[in-house]
Amino acid sequence: MSVLRPGYDDGYNFWCPACVRIHRIRADRAFDGQWSAPSFEKPIRTAWRDFTDAGRAAYTTWMGAGTSDLSPYCETRAEVCVVLIRAGWLEYLPESTHEFAGKTLPMEPIP
Repeated sequence: MSVLRPGYDDGYNFWCPACVRIHRIRADRAFDGQWSAPSFEKPIRTAWRDFTDAGRAAYTTWMGAGTSDLSPYCETRAEVCVVLIRAGWLEYLPESTHEFAGKTLPMEPIP
């Protein structure tokens, strides 16, 4: 079973169980062609911003109010996932900001 999907730009997509979201791999990454147990030459780095608990609460309250006012400032934090993919395993590097930093997990199909 394939754990990769073709991306919109000739790249690849995979499911990250640590971040509970799909991550994208650029097409210029060296890929071994093994769709069910892939390896890529370099680590994949994904970065984004996510709500803190207080920010999510403020956003939820604002959304629940049904107002057309502009969104209030909602506190966020930087999130980073750095993973090396080898033979179908996700090796999370220590600079990842999630609880799986330094751990290795098997790749899963995209849900």
